[in-house]
Amino acid sequence: MRPIKSGCQAAAAPRGALARPGGARTGGMRLIRLRNLRRRTIPGQFCASATFALQIHTFAFSSASYTATAAHADPEGALDAPPATPAQNDAASMPVLRPFLLSSLLALSLTPMERAVAAPADGGQVQRYIVHLQSPPTALFEGFAGSADPRKRALAATHPATAGTARLDIGRAEVKAYRSFLADERAAFATAAASSLGRELKPLATLDLVLNAMVLELSPIEAERLAALPGVGRVEPDFVRRPMGDAGPAWVGAPAVWSGAAGAPTRGSGVLVGVIDTGLNASHPSFAGRGPVDGHVHTFARSVSASLCASASSPPCNGKLVVLRDLSTGSSSKEPDNGLDVDGHGSHVAGTAVGNVLRAEVNVAGNNIERELSGVAPHAHLASYKACEVEAKCVGSWLIAAINAAVADGVDVLNYSIGGTPRDPWTSSDALALLAAREAGVVPVVAAGNDGPGLGTVSSPGNAPWVISVANISHDRSIGSRLRDFSGGDAPAPGGGSLLGAGATAGYGPARVVFPTDFPGCGRGDGLGLDSTSQPDGSSNPWSGNPNRFNGEIVVCLRGTQARIAKSDNVRRAGGGGMILLNTLGDAESVAADAHSLPSTHLGYRAGEQLRAWVLAGGQRARIEGARLIQDASLGNRLSASSGRGPVEFGGVMLPSIAAPGTSVLSAAGTGTGVRTLSGT
Repeated sequence: MRPIKSGCQAAAAPRGALARPGGARTGGMRLIRLRNLRRRTIPGQFCASATFALQIHTFAFSSASYTATAAHADPEGALDAPPATPAQNDAASMPVLRPFLLSSLLALSLTPMERAVAAPADGGQVQRYIVHLQSPPTALFEGFAGSADPRKRALAATHPATAGTARLDIGRAEVKAYRSFLADERAAFATAAASSLGRELKPLATLDLVLNAMVLELSPIEAERLAALPGVGRVEPDFVRRPMGDAGPAWVGAPAVWSGAAGAPTRGSGVLVGVIDTGLNASHPSFAGRGPVDGHVHTFARSVSASLCASASSPPCNGKLVVLRDLSTGSSSKEPDNGLDVDGHGSHVAGTAVGNVLRAEVNVAGNNIERELSGVAPHAHLASYKACEVEAKCVGSWLIAAINAAVADGVDVLNYSIGGTPRDPWTSSDALALLAAREAGVVPVVAAGNDGPGLGTVSSPGNAPWVISVANISHDRSIGSRLRDFSGGDAPAPGGGSLLGAGATAGYGPARVVFPTDFPGCGRGDGLGLDSTSQPDGSSNPWSGNPNRFNGEIVVCLRGTQARIAKSDNVRRAGGGGMILLNTLGDAESVAADAHSLPSTHLGYRAGEQLRAWVLAGGQRARIEGARLIQDASLGNRLSASSGRGPVEFGGVMLPSIAAPGTSVLSAAGTGTGVRTLSGT
């Protein structure tokens, strides 16, 4: 929904913010040009800006986010999006993070309160609104120069660049004074609002660091009334976003940084990485106070306000995990307010960014293989902010509260693996909160989204020009399953006798290879063919009335519309013995190693075209080799079909900013001590 009102100028604006094209103003803040965005420096010699000079020395980045569901049900594999052109699939058009590293990427200013004490007089249905007041938030305040009010004139700037500080420090006297001023303004607004509406309002939350706002339950008519009150910038309906979701660190060149070959040796020590997501499996060894493999003891020298941990070293915190907060509270919350991860997405993302070095067993088609894996910055510290739940998804007011809390806690890097339908970042609360976080000295790293391969699919707020927007490419490790032992016809065997695909099943064959001309996609309808638990349910089976359509053949299926595992299940139900899934031109070379219900392999577009040509030339039989753990440089830097693509409608900038590994990434599971694979940006 569109905000009810856009605010007007109320105070001197931060020089380090961004200008909207045409000189527009947002929420009472004047925003200036992209070229004036300044480089930020954080502990450990980490330096980052929108241009990412090679002076980055602290730690690497391995995809900003991962899909919330297992690989077989992610948008990249489940939906038949509009086909992309070859240029859209050119991962080389985005910087790939090698050989240097990038981040993966209270005094709690959020104040939870009880619900409104009375029902609206107009009888309307209440919903949550974010009411933005006109005075700039603390991170953007440059002073009230020329004000007739002596109290305003006495307030010193708190915007770090204006105040001459490296970052926002909530302990500084000037910051405390301005926050006190904002609290008084909010109290005056609450009195005026009660008079206008004829009932007392108590905020569900208040924010003053990255936004100057209150979260209120209002009827639509009440929201219109409040938008007309003096001092109100705009009133925005609350919104909902969603989470976006081993070999990656080596592929982006992290070992060169760890060893010092690329500069100062560091594995992220001293850096605090904030992760806003579905919570954390706090007892997982990825987040232990002592590294299980390298024995590194995490100690955190800075002070942080108490969270669900009394201190940075009080259980469940331990020096590695130093902050654990749960912002997913109130009537929309259906999960315990304990910061723990019900979904699993947040644990996986956090492990990918900062997880300890681990040795874990990976099951490949029934065989256990030991792998050593870690986050890109295994010695960095973690602050976890739960702002998403399985049922409620990521409520906007939870998200902005989490960004506010992260700034108060002093995080250096903020991972935001969350997004939604593209919106104007100049009127989007979480995008604006991330802008203020950047001005406060935080590096915001945001998912480009998983709605590709069509044009203009970078999600919001990954489409904001002031964030690092990250696309999803592959790394060089895969659970591969080759197609071998070709026979029949006069044409030479494709691929020199071996076509490398992806698959996590046992082998099969040799058997006859067939293309089903009646249903080339091995599915029907517009649905995914999955039940509520994301398992195939037969609803997309085009041969439901003919269980003997095949007789043990290896059936070739074109990718698109239905989930990948639904296609193989349809083949199984119709009597097939195996499946070869072929990418279309728009899917390019992005493949996934799924646990299909019958022996299967997934070929990229080029290998698929070779197979087609061989069959058309009379080729008849082949064998699916079965799953093997394969490390091959040719597998890397393939842009995922699901990864969000530009151009972006807002701001006149090229996004995504960079690309990093995000396909079939092994990281911490949401429960227990094991690992799992997820894919996405």
